[in-house]
Amino acid sequence: MKIIVNEMPVDFQLEGENTAGSVLREVTNWLVTNNHVIDRVEVNGTVRELTDESWQSLSVEETEEIRIAASSRYQQQIEGLETLITYTGLLRRVMVEGNDDQVRAVIEELPWVVEGIQKIAPDLAGLLDEPLRGSSGDIPDVDTRHRLAARAGEMAILFENRQRELIDPEHEMALTLTVLDDVLPRFEDIPGALQSGREKEAMDTVTRFTEVASRLLRILPKVVEARPSLQEESVEDKPLGEAIAGIHDLLSELEEAFRNTDYVLVGDLLEYEVLPRFTALSETLARHITIPR
Repeated sequence: MKIIVNEMPVDFQLEGENTAGSVLREVTNWLVTNNHVIDRVEVNGTVRELTDESWQSLSVEETEEIRIAASSRYQQQIEGLETLITYTGLLRRVMVEGNDDQVRAVIEELPWVVEGIQKIAPDLAGLLDEPLRGSSGDIPDVDTRHRLAARAGEMAILFENRQRELIDPEHEMALTLTVLDDVLPRFEDIPGALQSGREKEAMDTVTRFTEVASRLLRILPKVVEARPSLQEESVEDKPLGEAIAGIHDLLSELEEAFRNTDYVLVGDLLEYEVLPRFTALSETLARHITIPR
């Protein structure tokens, strides 16, 4: 049996697989591990649907060739984000300049777009259509159109940022670390700001840090894929993976302290936990990535 993936022969050793379906499952697992998904399958020269079980029972003796076209999961996300960028640009223009028929047509596509956002960027799901909630009829009023246009513009920027993270994660990580290095020293001023009634100043710093930290943690897995040597690194004497898990727990604790308006705990966490841990993480990543200064 020949197995060909993206026009390249694959040396696949059978280990108990006795049908075309079982072979395909093993190849699929291998592709998923390498962040690829199957787009198309041909078995013995015939295109087959992955959901069609009729051919999967073919024995390996009856299966001369399985030919697979696969694409990078990240490439699919990049293309999906490009579609979202195009749609939000159109949505913004139509909300500002379009007539009722154009408005109706573009809004009819919105449920499918929201579904796409849920798949590609689940943390952004629900933001694009938020201005329409509570409105009645299929044509929003002028004020709602303006709010939706503004939101579409904001979402387009977010989608463009996410797309850049996928296209060049190392460059985006370098930029993120530069911002992080600027934000971290401000933590030392937060306890004093909270105690002297300058809550807004403190909140602005924490909000900015939260945005940067979320971006760093989102990009990091892609950077590790590109730089496997990072897997051997440690942060504060802990393996990178364990350190990142601890950082997620720390950020959850910080969020809870803010919800409870426990500003003493917030200040302590930022100064004695978040600051040293993110400083160590930044230094570790900087050994593998060139950071603009």
